[in-house]
Amino acid sequence: MALIPVLLVSSLMALGPQWAIIDLPYPEVTGAETAPAIDAQIAEAVTNYAKGRGGKSLSRKPEISNLKVDRATASLRLTMGDRVETVTLMRVNNEWRVVQSLTEGREY
Repeated sequence: MALIPVLLVSSLMALGPQWAIIDLPYPEVTGAETAPAIDAQIAEAVTNYAKGRGGKSLSRKPEISNLKVDRATASLRLTMGDRVETVTLMRVNNEWRVVQSLTEGREY
């Protein structure tokens, strides 16, 4: 009589690895729904600023360096050909906008 429970348990244990583990599809919880990366958003805002500053046709893509992001503000160094600017951006309505630009050196 004690043999039946042992056989039942051992047969269930033998079939265990063959059972499919079902993973229910839950939405990803990341906090940001398909939002582009902050660096990409800042690069887009600075490129739009550079196009307005240097005309529609830029000879080269502006170079961004020394990017520092602190919550809703960011600062960076922007090089456009022979001009170098220190740019400050703020996040307004989930969008980065240039609020200040200081040209390094002399502007002719």
